[in-house]
Amino acid sequence: MATSVEQPVGKALPKLNARAEFTGLFLPSDSHDGAEERVMAEILELGLERNARELDNLGYTVLAPEQVAAGDLADRLREKLLDFAEENLGFRPDLENGDQIKAEITAIGRGHFMPAVMFKDPLFEQALMTRSVLALMTYLLGENCVLSSNSAMLKVRAPEKLELHTDQVGQPAPFPPYAQVANATWALSDYSPEDGAIKFVPGSHKLARHPTVGEAIDDSSAITISAPAGSVIIWSGNTWHGAAPRTNPGGRLSLIFLFCRWYLMPQMMHRQWISQEALARNDDRFTVLMGKRSPYSGLDSDGQPVDFTLGQSSKFA
Repeated sequence: MATSVEQPVGKALPKLNARAEFTGLFLPSDSHDGAEERVMAEILELGLERNARELDNLGYTVLAPEQVAAGDLADRLREKLLDFAEENLGFRPDLENGDQIKAEITAIGRGHFMPAVMFKDPLFEQALMTRSVLALMTYLLGENCVLSSNSAMLKVRAPEKLELHTDQVGQPAPFPPYAQVANATWALSDYSPEDGAIKFVPGSHKLARHPTVGEAIDDSSAITISAPAGSVIIWSGNTWHGAAPRTNPGGRLSLIFLFCRWYLMPQMMHRQWISQEALARNDDRFTVLMGKRSPYSGLDSDGQPVDFTLGQSSKFA
């Protein structure tokens, strides 16, 4: 015979007297309850309220160079990536007039793809740690988010467009209503329709699913982004996006950081590859981004105990 447990009417549930180790991981605590306040205080201090609203309503936003507030970092990133491209191609690409790159098509367009560039120079660590970019990424994914992958792409003139898709790669629908992955792409050359810029379907993140094949091909509802070099484009992993074909000569250069929530498997095992020198020259947030601290286990990836105090609750987990 089936049994059930009924709570007597009018009788309060017993107060939970749980261990601190349990409450710190599985239940809200004073530290975790403050996560939203900390995130929003950073957004307000940096004047990014409009960008946060756009992420909520549109699923994407663009940080103008003056909002990125990184000085000449974009210029230095561009020159460093052109150095890498020159090493690989045997010539230095001309971003404005050259069409000398004869590249195969990749998953994200035709051009020259450069994976894991962050491990090649500390300059890319500076880009990762840019305060305004991290503030919005924290807004989307929480204080415990980690870097899933990093790469660069030099897109060239070609007839192909990039079909609409989400960055929830491999995840079946329906998606959670909040972002689980998010992208921050540095535009290191100008973005316009003729330059082969990224395009978004506004509000598509609220659909919580991948586009169908027909929807992926039909991008008539998508908005193509125009942004000057030095901007950073940020979007939720749920947002439908693609890219226009590049019709201008030269190339579109981008530095791409994909982030995910701490409980997901990152695409690149940064925690295994990052050097002690890189960890030493950056703050604790960098260590978290590299996946070297787990809020679940209380240990770093080498099994050493850590004092992990960053928040992990609700939308800001």
